[in-house]
Amino acid sequence: MCGWETHNVILIHPDTLSALGSHPRQPCILIIDSKRSLRTLWPCEEVSLLRANLEKKFPVDQLIRILPIHSSDIRPLSRISLQPTTTDSRLSSTHFKDYANAFLSNAFLSPQEIIEIPYFGDSYSFSCNITIDEALGLASLTEETVNPQVWQLKPKCDVQIQNEPLCSTGADNHKLEFCGYGGAQNVKNDLQLYLIRPLQHKEQPCSVILCGMSGCGKSLLVDIVGSQLGQMAVRVNNADELDRAMDAVGDSPVALIIDSFEVFKLSASDQCEEKLARFMDERRNVAVLLTVRQVESISLPLRRRFPLEMELSVPSLPERREILRIILRENVSVTEDLINSVAQETHGFTGSDLASLCRLAQFDKSGVKSLGKSFDEARRRIRPTGIRQFLLEVPNVRWDDIGGNEELKLEIQQAVIWPQLYADRFLRFGIDPPSGILLYGPPGCSKTLVARALASQSRLNFLAVKGPELFSKWVGESEKAVRELFRRARQVAPTILFFDELDAMAVARGDKSQSGVGDRVLAQLLTEIDGLERKSGVLVLAATNRPDILDDAILRPGRIDRAIYVPLPNPATRRAILQMHIKRLSVGSDVSLDALVTKTEGYSGAELVALCRNAALIALREDINVDCIREHHFEKSLKIVVPRTDRNLLDIYERFQKGIRVTDDNL
Repeated sequence: MCGWETHNVILIHPDTLSALGSHPRQPCILIIDSKRSLRTLWPCEEVSLLRANLEKKFPVDQLIRILPIHSSDIRPLSRISLQPTTTDSRLSSTHFKDYANAFLSNAFLSPQEIIEIPYFGDSYSFSCNITIDEALGLASLTEETVNPQVWQLKPKCDVQIQNEPLCSTGADNHKLEFCGYGGAQNVKNDLQLYLIRPLQHKEQPCSVILCGMSGCGKSLLVDIVGSQLGQMAVRVNNADELDRAMDAVGDSPVALIIDSFEVFKLSASDQCEEKLARFMDERRNVAVLLTVRQVESISLPLRRRFPLEMELSVPSLPERREILRIILRENVSVTEDLINSVAQETHGFTGSDLASLCRLAQFDKSGVKSLGKSFDEARRRIRPTGIRQFLLEVPNVRWDDIGGNEELKLEIQQAVIWPQLYADRFLRFGIDPPSGILLYGPPGCSKTLVARALASQSRLNFLAVKGPELFSKWVGESEKAVRELFRRARQVAPTILFFDELDAMAVARGDKSQSGVGDRVLAQLLTEIDGLERKSGVLVLAATNRPDILDDAILRPGRIDRAIYVPLPNPATRRAILQMHIKRLSVGSDVSLDALVTKTEGYSGAELVALCRNAALIALREDINVDCIREHHFEKSLKIVVPRTDRNLLDIYERFQKGIRVTDDNL
């Protein structure tokens, strides 16, 4: 005997060996206090009957069990990859590799065991990396296993030593646990109840689809499931591995794990889903755990084979706190107050986004800034995954940047921000916040600017889309875009969903100028708004210049049930707007602000800004070195920039405000 066999031998009396129906050097499973390991049997007449002598010392009269492994269950192995549990430069030497090849010659191994190799007085531990074929051909070493199978390394087996060590020093120590996954408690409970426990107790498990946007933790969750199941979990990465898995899996309960099904399908044939569906019908003892970004990408015949569909949504506030505690548990300088503050400011962040945020914040090693400021700067640089494709580039617009309209700004803040800040007060009085708000008024009266300021100051997620952007020339694509927009809004709630130019997609049905696709988009929009629950955290904010052509159905209570008129600036608002822009210019003493306010009756906010800009350009055209803008420059600008809001349009707004339905007959 030499090498591995010397350190893993059981000496028993020849008669005991015969009673077991075994022969010398036969592998067996040694069970001591429910712990199992692979050994070889060797006859020794010096050992008493029904006694065993082990190389390692155990207490006297320790009860053990020996389960012989038959030759039919032993698979030869010509190549193995070992991963060290510790770092040591000697392990990368050619001498150690040659020694490991000799030491493991004819050894019997199982991937669930830690392999120990003595070398120059030290003992090094390794885990075994296996391929899908090896995993499927090897049953677990449990009492219930009827025909356990193991590997036997060939005399000239190629042993590869990985460079990267494991993070821990034992098989049980580096097992991933659900406690290391923040949030999604219902999903974790269901996976344990319907998948993990049935497999561990040899019961029929349930197949599961895990869906959710990128970065929400699907891959980490299946890694934890695989770690919990150990040898009963088999990862499938491509179509070839799936074919081998379906051919090789036996009667033992096992879970096939397919991560990123969209990517998996790229390497598969058209019949792959049909083949997997037939396999699931034939093998009830096999569960399939499949992850996908959108469950609709799975064909209906395959999808109906999965009893459970679990969605991983964007973490809520308590879940973000839990995730941050897990990510930052090693940082002693992080306080609970900081975690609460960061969680409050990260609406819409996935677990991956939070991990990126923490990495970016902790790169600041200067010590000049506080950790809180580092997190603030990192948060401004990271876009939440869920809203990147819809996010409007919102500048840092403050309410003070919008001149005048104090009552309008207060009304909008009460409708949008107060329900978030004072949710308990609203609940106490039984007040439901509006589900939708319509801003209507003449062009250039800061409707879009108000929406941007609202997004900036409320710090809610802001998804913005212009009505025409949702239309597509392909049948069904426009309605799909509306569904996807609302689905994403619900995922990253609390969210403001802003529709600019609502009249482009919500025009009254039956209008001769409206195409069929417009009616379908409107119907889909109404369906999605109806599907928003009060607690969904999604507020629909819309802006339009033509409220008279909107479909009546979208304005009923429960949909867009609050209409706010954004009128032309009154004298006080015009003064505030002009004063705000004149401050940025060098204006002569002959310029009278009161006179400008009087002369700009009927001007919109955008026209007032254009008036000031044109006055500055006129002054520069006269003299490029001019030191200030004079009154005559404004007089010339007033002749160029004139009010263009139609009186009939103002009548429409006034009638709409009074609830009078505007038609061609009463214009």
